[in-house]
Amino acid sequence: MRWAVIYPDTLLVENIVIWSGEGNIFAGFITVQLGENEYCNPGWVYDPTPLAEPRFSDPNPPTE
Repeated sequence: MRWAVIYPDTLLVENIVIWSGEGNIFAGFITVQLGENEYCNPGWVYDPTPLAEPRFSDPNPPTE
């Protein structure tokens, strides 16, 4: 399973990891299991609001 590891004070994604979700190896962080087609990168912002869609956004989206 893919998980986003998120700083709790800034809600910025620190890393994306493959993890079973078991154990406490990311103590001090928020961990969010990513959906099959859900995408984010380190540095993106997590929206913890229930039913937020999308839950992750790029703070510096590409411009044309």
